[in-house]
Amino acid sequence: MTDPAAHLIERARAGDSDAVAQLWREHRAWVAAALLAHAPRGAEIEDLLQDVAVVFVREIKHLREAPMLRAWLRTIAVNSAVSAGRRRAARGEADALEDDAADRRGALRAAMASDLDDILERVSRLSPELREPLLLQSVRGLSQREISQILSVPETTVETRLARARRQLREQTRIPQKP
Repeated sequence: MTDPAAHLIERARAGDSDAVAQLWREHRAWVAAALLAHAPRGAEIEDLLQDVAVVFVREIKHLREAPMLRAWLRTIAVNSAVSAGRRRAARGEADALEDDAADRRGALRAAMASDLDDILERVSRLSPELREPLLLQSVRGLSQREISQILSVPETTVETRLARARRQLREQTRIPQKP
């Protein structure tokens, strides 16, 4: 029995634009989570998604193995996020990025409970290695198996990273004891 996903990838590699569009629709949400985990503060995730989509459409024909699609897309997303950070740093926009992040936090506070801002800030303090699987699972609802495929690491590594991320978040919320 043939894997329908592999068949769709083969069609996309052969230049079938409908197959390319369908693959992008199926993977766009978790790619956004990966970008969110690696993008510099203040980066526009939609702009980065566009960058990833352009590379995806242009380079899908070079994907060698269908099972590597998720890992390949994640690599494109991480590279796009890193490049965005370099571009911003080269333009000297560090202060503008902090102002933009502050503006976004202010808008979130006005629209949502103040606890959400606190949670987002704490999550942003996690390393990308811990933040990415946490966001992929918590925001995108992916299983540990799916995350392991995207990150190209064993499921046990994903499990460990998720546990460490949660532990670090708990430690950030502890109130220091007075001596």
